[in-house]
Amino acid sequence: MKTPDFINLVEDRIDKIRETLARKGKEYARGDRLSNFKRAAEKLRCSPERALIGIAVKHEVSILDMVDDIEAGCSNAPLELWEEKIGDYINYAILLEGLIRDRLVSPIAPPEEPAIHPSYRPIENKRAKPHRR
Repeated sequence: MKTPDFINLVEDRIDKIRETLARKGKEYARGDRLSNFKRAAEKLRCSPERALIGIAVKHEVSILDMVDDIEAGCSNAPLELWEEKIGDYINYAILLEGLIRDRLVSPIAPPEEPAIHPSYRPIENKRAKPHRR
């Protein structure tokens, strides 16, 4: 790819990023642009960053599948689909950067330890010999 074509690619991608993140921000954000990842983290009992990675991995796997197909010579994915998938991947990286910056500016409390259900009872190993000191 020649430099002018690459510059156009970058400029087009930046425009698409701005448009997509603005549109999705209106759809998902509730005051805090990253609130959906923070809420997912509460539900999953993990950090917002890990919640985002868990959501983003779906997009990464889709791209990997498409790369497998193109390497095998059996890809029928149109350029528009590649652009959409790659755009999603880039946008999740930007959202991750936002979470990291947010954490460094105002630290988030670590998630609580998972609760153990009251009915949990450890299984006794009757074959094990008692530990002696």
